[in-house]
Amino acid sequence: MRRSKRITEQAFAPVAGKVYGVQYLSIARFTADLTECGVLVIGSESPFAQAWDMMVEIIGLGWDELEKSDAEAVEAAHELRRVLAGMGFYTD
Repeated sequence: MRRSKRITEQAFAPVAGKVYGVQYLSIARFTADLTECGVLVIGSESPFAQAWDMMVEIIGLGWDELEKSDAEAVEAAHELRRVLAGMGFYTD
């Protein structure tokens, strides 16, 4: 339990403390990056794909405000990937 908690805290440090919109968008950017690289493969009718579609819809509803934070979210997503790669996750 302690190890899982420690790894989670380290992994999510790049998005921790940011406003929720940036956290949400960072995770979306991170997930999209993993799918574009072929690390994460999502079936078109899978529960994850349905959740992703809902997530995209929510982002679209608030895009006028989220767009202002997009650069920060992209940076946090890259940092999240870097931290996880340093732990041995999602490496090329």
